[in-house]
Amino acid sequence: MPAPPAKLEFEDFLKTCTPLLRIADLEDEMRRRVAGIVQSLLGFQTSSDEDPVQKLKQFLRRDADFLGVLLALTNLSQEKFLRIITAQRFAAGDYGAEWGIEQIHRKIRNDDQFADQIAWLFLEGRESAQLVQQIADFYLEQLSLPDKWLNLISDATLIGKIVRKKLAGEYADKKGEYVEKLVANTIQELAPYERGQVALVGGKEVDLVVPSLSEPYVMVMVTYMETTSSSQTARANE
Repeated sequence: MPAPPAKLEFEDFLKTCTPLLRIADLEDEMRRRVAGIVQSLLGFQTSSDEDPVQKLKQFLRRDADFLGVLLALTNLSQEKFLRIITAQRFAAGDYGAEWGIEQIHRKIRNDDQFADQIAWLFLEGRESAQLVQQIADFYLEQLSLPDKWLNLISDATLIGKIVRKKLAGEYADKKGEYVEKLVANTIQELAPYERGQVALVGGKEVDLVVPSLSEPYVMVMVTYMETTSSSQTARANE
């Protein structure tokens, strides 16, 4: 077994830290991802005299990423959007389990009535008397697309910024996965490890367990956050 790396002094460790980690491969991947969505948006065309609901329905069905673009245009998070969909269902007497975003995408593609409802929600939802009873005004008032939203998605510079906002969560997740992989590769050079639930800590899922789940000698949890120091302290305490 190779010798473990020498332990850094705290001051030396501090010099290796960065407030905003840059991963060249990930930056290139996300740059291509943004460019692809922007090109798809710039290529979207619709008839000027088409019904606004049908126009927006056509837009939503063109690309699964376009729903996220609409959310970014309205400054509404995906999480809040899912709550609004649940509230809309409650208003119609449907009290089933909340739908995930993938289910929403499938229903938009395959269910004409649902796709019409989503388009109407962005265009007229904040005026709905039913939804007023279910959704806080603060969020309901965000359900309003700019009148010239089609012009906005025709501006390559502006829409690029909107797409980056839409991809912020995906970018953070990918960066976290990279950091976890980096730690795993480092440990793999030193000792065997497994990942999974560990009885010693009440069945909690542990990222890296050396040498095995049944004989946990070293347990490592990996997380990456670009956030305030107070949030990092709270996470460390947890």
